[in-house]
Amino acid sequence: MALLRFLILTIIIINLTGCASSSPRFSSSCSAWNDGEEELYDTNAAASDTVSPSLDSTLLMRTISEYLGVPYKHGGESVEGIDCSAFTRSVFEKVFMLTLPRSTEEQYRMGKKIRKKNLSRGDLVFFSTTGRTPSHVGIYIGDGLFAHASVNEGVTISLLSTPYYQQRYTGARRVIE
Repeated sequence: MALLRFLILTIIIINLTGCASSSPRFSSSCSAWNDGEEELYDTNAAASDTVSPSLDSTLLMRTISEYLGVPYKHGGESVEGIDCSAFTRSVFEKVFMLTLPRSTEEQYRMGKKIRKKNLSRGDLVFFSTTGRTPSHVGIYIGDGLFAHASVNEGVTISLLSTPYYQQRYTGARRVIE
């Protein structure tokens, strides 16, 4: 399994090599949860794996790779153990110099709602894993994949299309543009 994750990450990094950017611009708009409705914000993206001009994809993937395999720890915020919202917060601080709120629910209130079909690398993806919405967060990295701190696997890369995540998907937010 570790070898498979390594190969997936290597392929993604190779595909992203050469992507560079200017300094990031952040979205300051907020929007309230829509009681389970489809996300309202629709980008003009032509494909689901677009890259924001302000996103340094190589730096994003390198930073995520530093965390792969770190064990999950509820409330954890270090390489000794980390939870999902601390993982996204830490990556966003290192890559975008943006401090996200500490909780998944607070992170969900940031940025703009976007449709699943318009996900771009660096978007936050949210899931309802406990019956409350949202309760889990990850970072979309392209090709239908997202990085997150899994309770069972620690920091890992998963497919959005797996039945578990597909059934629990609650929305996405773009906090960088």
